[in-house]
Amino acid sequence: MTKGLKLLSHNIQGGVERKLLFDDILSSLALYDIVFLQETWLIDSNQLNVNGFSIFRSDRGSHKKKHTGSGGVVTLYKTKLSKGLTKIPSKHKDFMWVKFDRNYFNMPNDLYFINCYIPPEDSVVHLDTNYDILEVLFEEVAKFSRLGYVGIAGDLNARTGNALEFLTGHHVDVTDTISDRICVGSNDNAPIQLPFRHNRDKVKNKFGSKLLEIIEAHNMVILNGRVMGDSFGEKTCFTHNGSSTVDYFILSEPLVCKVDYMQVRPQTWYSDHSPLELSILLTTQPTLDVQIPLKKLNSYLWDDEGKEKFQNLLSNDDSKQNLTNISKLSTIDECVSSLTDFLNECASKALKPKKHFRANKKSTCTTDKPELQRAKSAFNKSWKNLRLYRNKDRHTEFIKARSRYNRLKYLYYNYNKEDKLYKLANIESKDPKSFWKTIKSFTKKQVDHSNICPRSWMDYFKGLFNVKSTNIDTAFLDYV
Repeated sequence: MTKGLKLLSHNIQGGVERKLLFDDILSSLALYDIVFLQETWLIDSNQLNVNGFSIFRSDRGSHKKKHTGSGGVVTLYKTKLSKGLTKIPSKHKDFMWVKFDRNYFNMPNDLYFINCYIPPEDSVVHLDTNYDILEVLFEEVAKFSRLGYVGIAGDLNARTGNALEFLTGHHVDVTDTISDRICVGSNDNAPIQLPFRHNRDKVKNKFGSKLLEIIEAHNMVILNGRVMGDSFGEKTCFTHNGSSTVDYFILSEPLVCKVDYMQVRPQTWYSDHSPLELSILLTTQPTLDVQIPLKKLNSYLWDDEGKEKFQNLLSNDDSKQNLTNISKLSTIDECVSSLTDFLNECASKALKPKKHFRANKKSTCTTDKPELQRAKSAFNKSWKNLRLYRNKDRHTEFIKARSRYNRLKYLYYNYNKEDKLYKLANIESKDPKSFWKTIKSFTKKQVDHSNICPRSWMDYFKGLFNVKSTNIDTAFLDYV
């Protein structure tokens, strides 16, 4: 069970496909559970794979003049968290919402985190779009704040200076010391005393004013310069024109007490922006050893000709390249599944499949009755749920569904048997066909065959019913 999540937000300033090939960058990303990247500059044809991570991506597309990618965001997350995270698309290509499931992360409400990049105020992107990007952010934050908690991470190009957020019902102490900046209360409903937010960037621009309006309207808190790890509000962007604070982590007020720390990491060699690191105390459900159904190898006829073809297919250059790619997959299950598909594909080209002959037997217990059908569906559904994630409630549900289905199946089998006996007793003597059809439904087909030829049977019964005959073939009787 994970006791906390480490998040990273970083404007990587393009070339993410090439930059993620460097070992120092990959080793730094491996320290985090979730990574929000902005300005990825990816297009649809770009492939992105990071060992140990699954990927959500939103690509803006090609630049009109440069014919290269621009903007865009990518969210990397550890594969073990796949069951708790869901991607939600946005109207704007530089926004991406990620839903943190409340059951998986043990929260009262779902958390909706947006990974966003807003171009600078003088960017032509604002002229090319037929809508206000900050208005889209306002609308979507309003939408998801009604569904649960909201978090914002990314490069917003909004400079807020030392302006205060006027949160309803909460006091902001402007005279506090750095050591006093802690959240009071350990649950979501406990009132908190927010410390004064410090910021080394004293400038406030138009985007900063709009961002503050969004924060105030939805009861959110800027973590920069307010929580442990960033007490002074360090600057996050350093260019030839100067330095500023434009990268943020922002959370709904009830989640502020879950924050362990937030800090601005040192500037990297591949970007003008400093990464932001956030540690939030969210516990995840324990990962149980659930057996994942894997694919099986098909059965084939193994002969000398097929054996030689199969070996030639495995030894060619394409097969060697496929095996190399399979060995680079992140998880064992992916490797086994891909290897099984590869072997089945090669075997289907070189070998002849085996033919399986199975008798078409009808079950003695049919599920024609609606009640029995519903019980069987409930049983199958509870079994699938139990395989996906095991806990006490799902196990109890499975036991109940299985008991009910077995009970109904037993009762319905007996009902069919009694119904057949009733029909047998009421069949008239003029309908022998129905009589013998009902009799056969009780018994299985006889598979044993006699070795006595029909002629011997006919001769024997002729002598048996011949009253005048006294010749009895005792040897034949012994044989029978």
